[in-house]
Amino acid sequence: MNTLDSKRSTARRHAPLIVTEVILAAFALTAVFRGNGTEALLPSALFLAALVPLPVEKLAAVRIPLRLQLLYALLLLSGPFFGSHLHFYAVWSPWDTVVHFFSGFLIALAAVFALGVTIRRYRLVLPVWFEAAVVISVSASVAMLWEFAEFFADLTIGTSSQLTNTDTMTDMVVGTLSAVIVAAAFILYRQRGWFSAFAGLLGDPEITRESASSSPLTVEPRRSATVGDGRHGPTG
Repeated sequence: MNTLDSKRSTARRHAPLIVTEVILAAFALTAVFRGNGTEALLPSALFLAALVPLPVEKLAAVRIPLRLQLLYALLLLSGPFFGSHLHFYAVWSPWDTVVHFFSGFLIALAAVFALGVTIRRYRLVLPVWFEAAVVISVSASVAMLWEFAEFFADLTIGTSSQLTNTDTMTDMVVGTLSAVIVAAAFILYRQRGWFSAFAGLLGDPEITRESASSSPLTVEPRRSATVGDGRHGPTG
């Protein structure tokens, strides 16, 4: 792949975040021109958050898939931007639950991606039940840490993120529930070959044959999972 094609491929992968940054920058600049600097703070912070995948890719030497970047962009817009900045949380109270449910999917899929990178780099052979447990645990832990952050913010800076105990537990449950759904689909992918979209996250051969030339990772072909044994491994 030549340099121009590589740059075009990179731009396509980052397209969801580029669009998100344009939207956020437009809102921030509009607020500044209107003399309302406070209104520009959240879009500006989200603009910086949208740049996070760039240093992550560089530091971890990975290429974050387009689908993950799209989900991340949607989370930034649906949660803090539409929810807080445009007051969707106040207009429709279930919006908070929807965002937590959606975030669980993103975190679980990101955990699958991280598993794929780790397995390939260290040539690990893990039982599928362990992989599923990692996916659920990571998502549940992030949901818990988020609620911790909201709790301390309410105590220290006077926010009102956690209205009731029911609200807090609902957020944690729906965030974990979406991870359980991802883990169940992941098990079916490993054992039955269903939900082939996981191949793109894991770097499995049918995907990486087309993209290996542009990937910074060396991807080894892997045996297909055997039904019932719950294991997989690199081709020997």
